[in-house]
Amino acid sequence: MTKHQLPLLVGMMFLILTFHSCKSRQKAVTSPTTIVPMENESVEELMNRLDSSAFKAEWISGKASVKTNQDGNETSFNITLRAKKDSVIWISISPLLGIEVARVMITPDSVMMLDRLHNQYQVNTFEAINKLLQLKVNFEIVQSLLYGNFSLTRKMKIDSTLFT
Repeated sequence: MTKHQLPLLVGMMFLILTFHSCKSRQKAVTSPTTIVPMENESVEELMNRLDSSAFKAEWISGKASVKTNQDGNETSFNITLRAKKDSVIWISISPLLGIEVARVMITPDSVMMLDRLHNQYQVNTFEAINKLLQLKVNFEIVQSLLYGNFSLTRKMKIDSTLFT
């Protein structure tokens, strides 16, 4: 192998590895149906169609890069999320260096937070979180927002307003 062939070989290996690693593990299933109210359709029928086309996954995971700008100070961090339907939601927050600074675990009855910067651990109920945020949320609402299922059905047992 000559001196001139080495950069070409390295470049080709880089391209092959890049294209090989850029595919999803599973194919997304698309549905041709759109949720548009039909003429003379009742609210009940529309809600049933919304529920039938909701995103239904047993497990989800995701990553996000977030930048915030507060009073001219820009902060960047990464969020890693994993969730098991109707069971638990894990959220890990770490700055760009990759060292975890906070972790949140949400279950149907509690919200647990671990602050590694200040060495603090908190366990709260949704009632305490609702009082702090002045909202009425529960595990089902948080899960629906994460899954992108925004139809708030009667199953969720929500008041007519989310704000107190």
